[in-house]
Order: sequence, then C-alpha cells, then structure tokens
Amino acid sequence: MIPDWKGALVLTALVVTSGAIGAQGSPSELRYAPDLTIDLAKAGVKSPGPLFVNRRGHMIVVNQFPGEVVRFDSLAGKRVWPISVHRRGGDVGQISGSGWVGDSMWVADDVIDQLAVIDSTGTLVESIERFNWIRPAWGDRRKYPLFAAMEWLALYPDGSQLVRPSKPRALFDSPQYDRSRLHLLRVDHEGRILRTVAKIPSTEPRMLLRDAMEREVVPIPFFAKPAWTVSADGQRIVVVQPLLTASDSGAFVVTSLNAAGDTVFSRRFTVTTTRVPADEVEKVLVGLKSFGRYSAGWIRDTLRKQIPVFRSRISNVTVGIDHSVWVHLHSDVPEHSYFVIDPHGNAAGTVGFPSPWRVAALSLDRIWTLQRVGTGRTFRPVNIVRLKREETTAARLARSASAGASRR
Repeated sequence: MIPDWKGALVLTALVVTSGAIGAQGSPSELRYAPDLTIDLAKAGVKSPGPLFVNRRGHMIVVNQFPGEVVRFDSLAGKRVWPISVHRRGGDVGQISGSGWVGDSMWVADDVIDQLAVIDSTGTLVESIERFNWIRPAWGDRRKYPLFAAMEWLALYPDGSQLVRPSKPRALFDSPQYDRSRLHLLRVDHEGRILRTVAKIPSTEPRMLLRDAMEREVVPIPFFAKPAWTVSADGQRIVVVQPLLTASDSGAFVVTSLNAAGDTVFSRRFTVTTTRVPADEVEKVLVGLKSFGRYSAGWIRDTLRKQIPVFRSRISNVTVGIDHSVWVHLHSDVPEHSYFVIDPHGNAAGTVGFPSPWRVAALSLDRIWTLQRVGTGRTFRPVNIVRLKREETTAARLARSASAGASRR
C-alpha cells in the first residue's frame, strides 16, 4: 500500500497505486574505496567541527578554535575564508543549520538570530534577521494560525524560505489547519506564509486523548516512526513511511517531493525484519483503562491499529547532493546501515559504514566522511576521507578506515 501524496496534501490516505510498486528484487551491495584523504591537523585544522560539501564537491570545515572556516576544493586545495564562526564577536555565532542556494551557503545562527548567507569566496553577503512571527495573509487567516517560532530548512534564489513552524498561536479560528501533522511552509522574506509545501505524519510515539480540560497521553508500543528530511539545496523533501499490516513485512514507502511540493516519485521498498512480539503488545493493551468519554475498548482498538505487525527498521533519512535518498536502517551490528535509492526512485543497493565514521555528505558516486586516526583515548587527529564508488560485485570490503564499506 502506498500513501497518496498529492502536492502539499501529503499522506492523507493509504491507497493502492497501480504501477507504483515495482519488482525491486534483491538490492545489490554498493562498494566504496578512498580516493582522497586530507590530514586536517597538517592542514592546520586541529579542532574540526562539522564538514559541509557543496554540489561541486568542495569541502568546508570549521576550525573551532580560533573559529576560522577552511575550504578545500575537490583536489584538496586549501583556502581560509574571511568569515569567522565564534560565539564572541564572530560573523556567525553558531551553526545550527545549513544548506546551499546556488554556490552560496546559508547558515542558521541561533546565537545572533540570523540566517547568514556566505558566497563562494567565504564572504558574508547577507544577514536575514529571524522572524518574530510566521504569519498568514489576511485572506488565509482561517487556514493558518500565527507561529511564534520556526526552524529554517531552505533558502531559495527569490528570497523565499522553507520553514518548519512551531508554537502556534490562534488569534482566529483556523479549522483548515491540521494540528496533528507537521507542516512545512514556504514563506516570503518578511515571514508571510505563501503556501503549504508538505504535511508530514506525526512522528510522536503516542496517542493524545482530550476530554474537556483533561489530557491523557497513551504511548504507542513499537511505534513505526516516519522519517523526513529536506535536501541541502531545498529542492527535495523526502518522507519515509513504514507500513503496518501483516502483508507489509519490512515494507516502507519513500516519497520525494520537489521544492513546489509536487511528487517526484513514491515507491514501496522492503527490507528484512522480524515480527513484533504479540504477547508484549497484548500486555500493554490489556492494561489500558478508560479515560473520560473514551472507553478502554475504544482506546485499545484505536491503539491496536497504530501498532505495526513487523518491527520498523527505519531510523532516519538523508538526501544526497545528487538527490539520491539514503534510508538509515536500524542494525544489530555496530555500523551505519543504509538502503540507497537513486534520484529517480529506483533501488540502488545497500551499504554500511563503520560506526566511528562521521558521514558528512553522500552521493551515489562519492561519499565524504570524517574519520579519527589511530586508537586510544588520547587526542586523535581527524582526516577528511572521500570515498569513490567501485563498479564491482565482489564481497564485502573489510571494515577499516582504509577500506570501503558494504551492506549488513
């Protein structure tokens, strides 16, 4: 079964969509091997922070002390940017979020309360003040409440932004606004709502009951949490929805939307998993009690519909710089395990990386990681290691900092 995603009306129902479910077959192993290593200590970056990679493969890393920003090109050529990142007196106080608009980098800064735009030379070219309110136009006052807070998700060339609003404040009744879902909104440069781009299912593992002024929270056991993300350039919004029924063993639906909220693809995939222990579920259901106008039977039946028959292995999702989709899977071995989908919605394969690696950016052809050198508890220098895909079907690569990786 595939969620019906129609523009911004995302996951409004579960329907069978003919042709959307193809024979996926057994996904192949993807193999990667290092093709570039940058010794950050030798490059003068002795306290590296996050690593960012743009569409040209340029690597930007923050040297946290003294707060300088260093850019390496795809051949490891180094350049120190004139911008500084520091809580005291820096152009940027803190990087709380980031992305790309063309060749410029935007940074969400919660210290200075700004959206900083940095061009390809590392110069701060614009500082956008955080909006006090995300607000609807007067004609849309029944569609949206006011929002007192928000998270920046993307910046676009026309100055509009994609945001995740929070802390709704209703000055008027807004019956068209569904508070049970997470809304991603396109807003203009003044914080005025232009439209809803996506509505995402609740990621809260609980059922909320209300009776008059009383509230009760009922946890959902073995909750199959949806995962979602926005690509660094804002051109893709991806949602992964685990499926719940007995015929959906290990199944999940991946839906990719473009910046306007139109569906790029929506496909069903399957991974191996195990059944949810029925006896544990029954213990939870038997212990439920009535609440206000809700009978114990009604609560039990409603909760049962939200408990999956099979355990969900979905942990998170990342969009590559080439718009490939990397679904993070729970694994019983200490590694980062991914189910990989190409930008057109076709299964590309599976891959796993050693858990100590910090995966910074992904694409089907190359992967950028931060890896510590050596072992022990003392200071260990960090390298940027870029991996290149190998066109081979050979067995799994050895797990080490000098080798590629494969699926679980």
